[in-house]
Formats: sequence, C-alpha cells, structure tokens
Amino acid sequence: MARTNGDGIGGGVAVLGGATSVQVGAAIGATIFPLVGPAGVVALRQLVAAVALLAVARPRR
Repeated sequence: MARTNGDGIGGGVAVLGGATSVQVGAAIGATIFPLVGPAGVVALRQLVAAVALLAVARPRR
C-alpha cells in the first residue's frame, strides 16, 4: 500500500513511547516493590496510567 499522509514516523514514535513507558514502569515498580507490596505497585502503575490517559485524551462533556 502506498502511504498517503506523512512519512510514517508517527507509528514508530508511538511504539518507542509505549516500549519506554513499559520499561520505566517496570523499573520503578521493581524498586518500590519491597516498600508497598504487589497490590501497591499495581495501584500506583494504574494511577499513573490513568493520569497519563487523562492528559492525552480528556473526557468530553
């Protein structure tokens, strides 16, 4: 298929951003695991993901 818009960099940036997010989240989670336990790590990662999602795609009224 021929590309019709842009130069295709957007998809690569999205993949790199997602991979970076996963790796940074795992590194931070491993660091705080002894302090807050498994449930705390999951809760913190979900909270950060929710805040990031709200920053990118705000709900419509």
